[in-house]
Amino acid sequence: MDLQSEGKNIDLKTLKMLHNKKTGALITVQGKIACILSGAGTDETDAVIEYCNNIGLAFQIRDDILDISGNSAELGKNTGSDASNKKSTFVSLTGAKKSQETVNELTEKAISSIKLLKNSDVLADLAKMMAERRT
Repeated sequence: MDLQSEGKNIDLKTLKMLHNKKTGALITVQGKIACILSGAGTDETDAVIEYCNNIGLAFQIRDDILDISGNSAELGKNTGSDASNKKSTFVSLTGAKKSQETVNELTEKAISSIKLLKNSDVLADLAKMMAERRT
């Protein structure tokens, strides 16, 4: 889906679906595995899945932002590749400022979703760190 959308203008709904099936799925499966291994109940598992879905999308949007504003040396990869590959990104569809606002909103939703968990502060800190990452 990602490769098929290169060079094409896709809408925000399709882009969200693409990110959720790519980065979001990779992060969410880790949360599901942790819940299974820890014997978490349904409420806890649902909270972790919601958290993972939100940070997964936030991570990818932040990646889109870093592709236009990040430092290639710090990132360990060339920046500007999304534009040169004519990929639709949150930044190309909504702008950098609105994209970061979306990252912040998703991060707050993620943090809110795990308040019922014991020791959720570690996961909250992780979400904040990912939302502000420079690499």
